Amino acid sequence: MESQVGGNKPIPISLTLATSIGLLVAIAVGVVFWVQWSTAQRNTIELVTDRANLYADQIIKDLDHQLQPARHQSEFITGRIERGEIDPADAPRFETALVSSLAAAPQILSIAFVDDRLQTLRALRGGDGSVQIQSLDRRGVAHITAAYQQARATKKGFWGEVLFVDGFTLINRRIPIRRDGKFLGVLATLISVTEVSGLIEQFTKSLGGTGFVLYGRDKVLAHPTLKTADARQSPENPLLSMNDVKDPVLNALALQLADPQNKGTPFANRFERRPVSVGEENYVTFVHWINTYGETPWGVGAWLNSRDVDIAKRRVLFAGYIGIGLFLISLVAAVIVGKSVARPVQRLTNSTKKIGEFDLSEIDDLPTNWIKELDEQAGAFNTMLTGLRSFETYVPKSLVNRLIKKGGGGEVESQEKELTVMFTDIVGFTSMSEGQPAKDIADLINDHLAILGRCVEDQGGTIDKYIGDALMAFWGAPEDQPDTAARACRAALAMSAALEADNQLRKGNGLAPVRIRIGIHQGPVLVGNIGAPGRVNYTIIGDTVNTCQRIEALGKQFDEGADATILVSGAVAAEVSAKFNVQLAGDFEVKGKEEKVEVHRLID
Repeated sequence: MESQVGGNKPIPISLTLATSIGLLVAIAVGVVFWVQWSTAQRNTIELVTDRANLYADQIIKDLDHQLQPARHQSEFITGRIERGEIDPADAPRFETALVSSLAAAPQILSIAFVDDRLQTLRALRGGDGSVQIQSLDRRGVAHITAAYQQARATKKGFWGEVLFVDGFTLINRRIPIRRDGKFLGVLATLISVTEVSGLIEQFTKSLGGTGFVLYGRDKVLAHPTLKTADARQSPENPLLSMNDVKDPVLNALALQLADPQNKGTPFANRFERRPVSVGEENYVTFVHWINTYGETPWGVGAWLNSRDVDIAKRRVLFAGYIGIGLFLISLVAAVIVGKSVARPVQRLTNSTKKIGEFDLSEIDDLPTNWIKELDEQAGAFNTMLTGLRSFETYVPKSLVNRLIKKGGGGEVESQEKELTVMFTDIVGFTSMSEGQPAKDIADLINDHLAILGRCVEDQGGTIDKYIGDALMAFWGAPEDQPDTAARACRAALAMSAALEADNQLRKGNGLAPVRIRIGIHQGPVLVGNIGAPGRVNYTIIGDTVNTCQRIEALGKQFDEGADATILVSGAVAAEVSAKFNVQLAGDFEVKGKEEKVEVHRLID
């Protein structure tokens, strides 16, 4: 789009910024010559603190990423047991639950359940990534018995002391499990300390220096040299002492930590800084003590060669003071130039955010600008907005919003998932529409589908497509939903209530009521972007979809004149029977299925 401002040609932003920045840099270079090294020296502690913060924060972040899945998976399994969804006595289902939880968290080495007889069922990840189920008798194993009794005496989950079990040194999360006041056993989620040492090694490579995690004041939990198990580890001594690790700096630090009179230097209210000498080399160690993972404090830290600290300090200080000088000198120019650039950019940013929310109705066209590139940008944006407004009519807005929130870009890889599917269809639509004007039929369908669509979206469902007067929807994608069957049933009952109210209005206007059949089924489907490159739909396919449509059609055999006849499969009924009124209708043969399908009626 061609544009002129006041009859003058827009000025290129490159010329504007080059002139301003060139002037600022020229002034800054002159000021830099006056920067005194003595000023940098006064800020040494502050800069080293920043470096220590970076090291500790990164290690703690990596630790949380490695260990928190143990908490989440153990609480998830415990919740299912306490709610009665799974029973440790039901070995096949319980084994499947353990394997599934282990597969969902690659950081976890093993998940084990120990009953009152110290009989242990555990899922263990092998070296090749495969998961094995093992049944073990732990009676007579003293340290396991003690760990079990400690957990049994508590009322909630906790991080236990590090254990050495079957050749592994393990960080462990233990939860006592009770259901209806009865103690069932202890669930333990286990992470190998060698994995944590692997993380520390990666950290060391990326940030320099050497990181470590201490366990108390004399043991080493993680270190780059401990990526594999050490023969000196045992149930009595699951961790090596600081003196046993092949790290002379850590060995020297052990002497200081062992001296109660040597408290180190307080550092930024969170750290402890200690200078350490090994031969003629000087080092700086930083230790940050945390109590996140049990009663024994962990010392998250690192050591750096003092020469590296000094070099980094000089570089950071030099660059920092240059930046301060540039800021002060460029303040006036930044106000003049910044406002002219920032205002249209901010307007574009706000409009782009609304596009990200697919909220096109709230976006105004961008005005012209005196800067050439911004003017062209506004024109391109307005052209794009015009196209998107036309495109919006044919795209399911709620689905697009949910895909945007889910993230991952425009490509949605097809995958098999367990979903709940719904089909609806109007009873006697052919006879109802016979002889009616096309516009009246279209208005009827549009109003009807709008009613059903609201019910689906209120329960977090995804409308897959409209097939004439029929609607197809599903739950469980694109975002995971733990209660898909219950959501679908609530949506179906909401449809029944909404149609009842709508039919009262239709009756008052002398119109025939609209009645529907609803079928709900649950099972595996292929979900994702499906179609040719030029036309792709986010949809589901599979036998579950076909079976659901057949169940909806079976509603013809149960039509008693209700506003909605709702049939659900046996799989759905099994999941929702505790919360909804479902009545067995029988087993039926359906087209395309060799075995009969168990069908239930969902009653309001």
